Amino acid sequence: MTADRFTAVPLDPRRIDQAYPVVQAVMPDIAAAEWRGYAASLLGRDDRGIMVLQDPAGYLHGLFAYAAVPHLGRGRVLRIECFVALGLLDRDGPAAALLRAAEDVARRLGCRAVQTETPEVERANGGYRDWLFARLRRAGHLPGPPQYSKPLNA
Repeated sequence: MTADRFTAVPLDPRRIDQAYPVVQAVMPDIAAAEWRGYAASLLGRDDRGIMVLQDPAGYLHGLFAYAAVPHLGRGRVLRIECFVALGLLDRDGPAAALLRAAEDVARRLGCRAVQTETPEVERANGGYRDWLFARLRRAGHLPGPPQYSKPLNA
């Protein structure tokens, strides 16, 4: 499925539990209660939230949490956590759609860059972290501890 077949939308609070398996696919040690509390703390705010990626049938293929924060030297940046792109045969389509959505959110919130925190855990089946590093680099994000960062041209 290509990136243009997906739609990124804010996570509806009624779908918090539905999004949990997406998070758990990459971060298996996160408990459901921890996810619920984390998600609830981000929803309903203008400067932070969770975007989910869905196909035309409404199935979730990924998500990211974000917050627009001040950054010394860059002004305001969009900080991405919990970037998860899933696909049965190809993760690149969902990843491309999520990265495009992150840039759209950043521009809407007046951010000058997107910074993506990479997961500390390594997914046992498939090397998710290594794949994510490579995908971020291909999308123009530059490595810089502790996250990858992509400057945005206004």
